[in-house]
Amino acid sequence: MLTPTYPGGNVTVSCRHDGGLCERVITHLLPKENEIVGLGAQTHEEVLAIPRVRICRLLLGASQTTGPYNLLCLPPEPGHDMTLCVLFRPTVIVPQTLRCFHGNGSIVGFLGALKRAFRSRDQGFDLVHAHSTHVAVLYLLFSWFCGTSRIPTVFTLHTSYGNLDLKHKLMLIPILFWFSRVVFCSHASRDSLPRFLLRLTGNRSRVVTNGVDLARVDSTLNQMDISEHKDGFRIVTVGRLIHLKMLQVLLEAFARLAHSEAVLTFVGEGADEERLRATSEEMGVATRVVFTGLVPREQVYGILALSDLFVSTSSREGMPVAVLEAMACGVPTILSDIPPHREIAGQADFIPLIEVGNVERLAQAIDQVALMSPSERTRIGRRCRELVENRFSVTAMRRGYDRVFAEIAAGRSHDG
Repeated sequence: MLTPTYPGGNVTVSCRHDGGLCERVITHLLPKENEIVGLGAQTHEEVLAIPRVRICRLLLGASQTTGPYNLLCLPPEPGHDMTLCVLFRPTVIVPQTLRCFHGNGSIVGFLGALKRAFRSRDQGFDLVHAHSTHVAVLYLLFSWFCGTSRIPTVFTLHTSYGNLDLKHKLMLIPILFWFSRVVFCSHASRDSLPRFLLRLTGNRSRVVTNGVDLARVDSTLNQMDISEHKDGFRIVTVGRLIHLKMLQVLLEAFARLAHSEAVLTFVGEGADEERLRATSEEMGVATRVVFTGLVPREQVYGILALSDLFVSTSSREGMPVAVLEAMACGVPTILSDIPPHREIAGQADFIPLIEVGNVERLAQAIDQVALMSPSERTRIGRRCRELVENRFSVTAMRRGYDRVFAEIAAGRSHDG
């Protein structure tokens, strides 16, 4: 049952499944510019308070760099009763407020973790939310054999279709067909799906744009002394060191810079690290290139805040949280010209978009930022921060998911 009211009022949504009554309250507020989550045309923003939603969240892993864990589980959402079921053993300490059942990386181990999770809940779950193709397909198998197929399901694709290998593309097919809702982390992510696959979702696809936990960023930066500036001009990039990130292009552009005191920092690890180290030696810039490896998220924020410029040269992305985090830290940004980056930049004239693989143009853009005064870079950094605050906060992202959950609870179905 769904009874709409005028702005400022509320509606009560009730649904009955597995013998239980779930009540949801949706509060309508006036719209905020650019706060869009892709749930069809809406006249005003919905901010949902969903008390005691029993969510079983399925994750591939839980680590310092696991986006779904960090953004949707930390801190635990008020009013949500969340249980985690993780394919691999977590590499971080999971808060005691979250029930966590983990496998050992095997199919049997994960199915066992699912069984323990469901046995731990006498009243069951209101919905199951999967964040990778592996765990989503395993849950489908589990639900068919263990009688949980009536529980509504949500799957989130956290990347673009082109980033998936053949195995994951095949696993995606039954997910698109069977899950109650399929959520994409950006409009670019949804647009990357071939039309025939998007048709499998019918009217069940939604877009909930990735966000940044601004409170976590600010809490970290408030404990740092970032007033004292460093020597030289610091450039940073954050992410896996893999071919899709096109980091060789950034390194070649760095070698061409007119600014001889510039320092380039790679934050992350990956298969391309050795090749990038060798290339920096060949180009004679190894003494000015830093590889940090994998570092805690709070330390990433500190590195970003002490940098003068963030660069992403990726050829494919979903909705890159690293870019949003850099902007949240007030760092001027240069991005490759791909759909997710265009979605972030919008009409902003302070975020240069560079053709993928164009070394010369990238070097020119970096030199332009290097020649700016510190006050000018600070001004641009503030505008980057404002853009994230207005459009890409974790609060807006969680509201988007709450809309999806309430929509399921109400038994509604909108056009995507």
